[in-house]
Amino acid sequence: KQSGQRYKMGLDLAADLSLVYDHIKLLDEQLPGDEKFKMVRGLSFFDDFTEPEIWEIINSSGWLDFTPGSEIIAEGELDTSFYVIISGDVTVYKGDLEVDELHEGDCFGEMGFIARKERSATIIAKTGVTTMNVRPSMIERASLNCQLRFHKVFLSTLVARLSQATERLSAGAAAMAAYPDRKSTRLNSS
Repeated sequence: KQSGQRYKMGLDLAADLSLVYDHIKLLDEQLPGDEKFKMVRGLSFFDDFTEPEIWEIINSSGWLDFTPGSEIIAEGELDTSFYVIISGDVTVYKGDLEVDELHEGDCFGEMGFIARKERSATIIAKTGVTTMNVRPSMIERASLNCQLRFHKVFLSTLVARLSQATERLSAGAAAMAAYPDRKSTRLNSS
């Protein structure tokens, strides 16, 4: 009845309905809540979250398993959920270029969540991977403190990735400066 608590996008409603289906379908296969809590509590992503906030997240997120080589998200798709890696490793691709590898406790997909735009990279499971899938509608219904903690982690993650990208660009520029003949040869051969 209250417009502020309604779904902002039909995509969020559909996503939550699919979580209900997944929950019903996989109810027998899922880990017990206490085991999930132990796994989540040990992840660096949740260092600043309180115990009630972690339970809030566990009870409203989806847990997904991927086999090695599985595409988890695809560059260009429109999806506003994000993922936290519970176990395993993933590889990040921009086009055909491998740009990063993420591990247990890392998150991905936060740019789609924040900007509500198409995915900017493809994520492929490098090993068997278990992720926690969090939808925007879950964050919007979470307590204010929980929402602030998510945004703090996102901000820290984005700063770290920007710093890493800057270092890589600087190293590439330094390598180009060290070999000026290669630079001119590449430019002249184009």
